[in-house]
Amino acid sequence: MKHFILLLAILSGAASLLFSTAAEKTAGGAYWAGQMCTAAGALCERPLSLGLAAATLMALWIMLAVTSSFGN
Repeated sequence: MKHFILLLAILSGAASLLFSTAAEKTAGGAYWAGQMCTAAGALCERPLSLGLAAATLMALWIMLAVTSSFGN
């Protein structure tokens, strides 16, 4: 379970970085960024929401790691 949460945290953080970069590159006229932001919509407008989800999942993973180490 904690490995799955860690995987979700990493993927959410990477997606947040990707959408943030795409939002910046759209203003520069990059074709791939425009296509991605057209398809993703709100994720390019507010990539911080995925970043916050990643931070929350990471905090949950840390709490699970700490509490499972006390159980052993």
